[in-house]
Amino acid sequence: MVSKLCISRRARSAALALLGLAGAQAMSPHTASADDAASQDDARRSAVIAAGKGVQITVGDVEDDVAKQPPALRARFRDPAVLQDHVQEMLRFQLLAEAARERGHAKAPEVVRSFKQHAVQAMVRKLFDEKITPASIPEEDVRAYYESHQGEFHRNGLMRASHILLPTKAQAQELRQEILSADTGKFRTLARKHSLDRETKLRGGDLHYFDPKGIPMVLMSRYADDLTKVPARDRVDQSLVDAAFALKKVGDVSPPVKVGEHWSLVRLTGTRPAEHRELKEAEEGIRLKLWREKRKSSLEEFVADLEKKVKPETHPELLSSIQFAPPAPSPEGSGDPASPFGHGHDHEHGEGHDQDEEDHPEGD
Repeated sequence: MVSKLCISRRARSAALALLGLAGAQAMSPHTASADDAASQDDARRSAVIAAGKGVQITVGDVEDDVAKQPPALRARFRDPAVLQDHVQEMLRFQLLAEAARERGHAKAPEVVRSFKQHAVQAMVRKLFDEKITPASIPEEDVRAYYESHQGEFHRNGLMRASHILLPTKAQAQELRQEILSADTGKFRTLARKHSLDRETKLRGGDLHYFDPKGIPMVLMSRYADDLTKVPARDRVDQSLVDAAFALKKVGDVSPPVKVGEHWSLVRLTGTRPAEHRELKEAEEGIRLKLWREKRKSSLEEFVADLEKKVKPETHPELLSSIQFAPPAPSPEGSGDPASPFGHGHDHEHGEGHDQDEEDHPEGD
């Protein structure tokens, strides 16, 4: 038997010589045709370095494996000892893989699924990722997107405010005095207790960020092509907007504001400056967005073509027969009680936190 897992001393020397042959050929003059050169290189790469029952490693296998290593690590493989150890590891892996195949593990459902996933990923990279790149998006498409989505790149200053809706002006005046003489957390507490606005009272009256037209920040991306399309029902009442923008600093509370048949107190809780991005600043982000959309649509078209060719039959009536394992019981006392707004209304809409005063109230 050949020593050290089928790699003899003679084979080892020959392998290292073959692996270095490509560099030597590149440095020496030759007059062979391109076809002859390709044939010679194929022969060089197909030379077997190590082999055994069910396993085989060629010069090309080693070259390809080394090429997949991080660039910073490739230079170390020029050391013959390091290269030999790497071939030994490749052979060890093949021996284990063959042993797993002989024992039927290659047919295990999770292995088959993993293989299919890798095969699909390789196909997608070849068919789409190598052909459709951010750089392949035409300049005119980038410019057209920028010009038709001005709301994404030119935004007015934003205010964040909370309010308490009350039945009468007198009640609003009385509550305002209580708020002004209390700590910063009192407003949220009083909003939960007294506000008639059922939509906001459970979150302390928070109206989130909005612009001078009452358009909530969470809707600006959806209506980026034309902010005037935001329905009136989804906007903050203009009376509240005007009151918020009239306040000078975070923490200020407005006098009573007439809102329909009721009165409201408005408290400024955050500000964001106006934003204006020129095409040059926005180009990279636009290109990435258009690339993702083009890649997705190309993949969907490819799948649609496959469905036309295969014509798969589905039986949705059988879905009701699928059985599910019961969920594992949660440890007693773990987790927070369910909130009507989930884990936070801001994060649900991607608004995030700006560390505004209302995010971390004192004494609440």
